[in-house]
Amino acid sequence: MRGKKTVLALTGVFLAASGALLAPAAGAAATETAADRYTRVMYNQHGGKYNVITFQWSPNHTVRLRRPQQCTRNGSFMTIAFVHGTFRRSGDGGYKNWAFRGSFTRGSGSEEKFVTFRTRKNSSTEIQNCPDAWRG
Repeated sequence: MRGKKTVLALTGVFLAASGALLAPAAGAAATETAADRYTRVMYNQHGGKYNVITFQWSPNHTVRLRRPQQCTRNGSFMTIAFVHGTFRRSGDGGYKNWAFRGSFTRGSGSEEKFVTFRTRKNSSTEIQNCPDAWRG
C-alpha cells in the first residue's frame, strides 16, 4: 500500500465490526473507566507504537484518523489504533465516554473537545488489521 493514503473518516456512518479487546488485568484501578481500559489494553498490545482512542459511538463526532492499524468495537465503544489524525467529540459526552493515549495536543477552553494526534516515532505505515467497513 505504499504511496496510498488511508483515512478513517467516521461522520454519520454506522459501522459493523467484529472482534474484541482482551480483558483488562485483574489489578486495574477501580476508578478506571471502560474507555480508559480499552485504550490502555490496545495501546499496550501495540507496544506504544500508535496513538489509540476509545470513544462512545455517535454519528456527530468528527473523526479523521490516518492509517488505522486496528479497529475494535466493544458494545457502544469504538477503539482505534492509528498513526495520526484529529478527533472532535460532539455533545457533552463526559470524561467516561472517551479516552486516548499517544502523542497529542488537546485544545483548551471551548476547544477542549478537539484533539490533534501526531505521528508516533517508530510507527508502521502499513495497515494491518482494519477492515474496509471501518473506513467510512
